[in-house]
Amino acid sequence: MVYMNTPQGPAQLKRELMDLQRSAAQMNASLVKHLKRRDRHLARQQRDCDIVTAVIQASSLKRREYHWYSSSR
Repeated sequence: MVYMNTPQGPAQLKRELMDLQRSAAQMNASLVKHLKRRDRHLARQQRDCDIVTAVIQASSLKRREYHWYSSSR
């Protein structure tokens, strides 16, 4: 692709450059949107895991035995 030998060479290069810049900006915006969505999902998943962990710990037999033993003294 030799653009400089044709009369439209520099204009064509400028158009292609603008197209590439626009495409890169669109891809960047899409990437940012997906990363934010991923962060929201990871935060929600962590919150849900924390809730499950708290429920499991609260219903743990060891925890109940310890509380029963310590409160009976």
